[in-house]
Amino acid sequence: MHPPFTIVIVASLIENFVIFEEHRDDLTADQAGLQLVSVISTLDAFAEASPPLLRNHYETTLHNLKAENVVPMKCESSIVSHMRKI
Repeated sequence: MHPPFTIVIVASLIENFVIFEEHRDDLTADQAGLQLVSVISTLDAFAEASPPLLRNHYETTLHNLKAENVVPMKCESSIVSHMRKI
């Protein structure tokens, strides 16, 4: 069983991810890339520590691999690297 605060943190990160997707057009490509890498890399850390924490969020996160992210290539490679581990 996971401590409640870890479940809340992961849920907040997923919510941040969804909000990012909704407001991506308001950011430059560099800003979007950095923000997306930050959220994905943090989710990756939680997934590495305890994969079941993200079990209910796979469809939300996998969307990123299917969509054109319109971020710089350096960010794209980092995103793919983290997403493949999640």
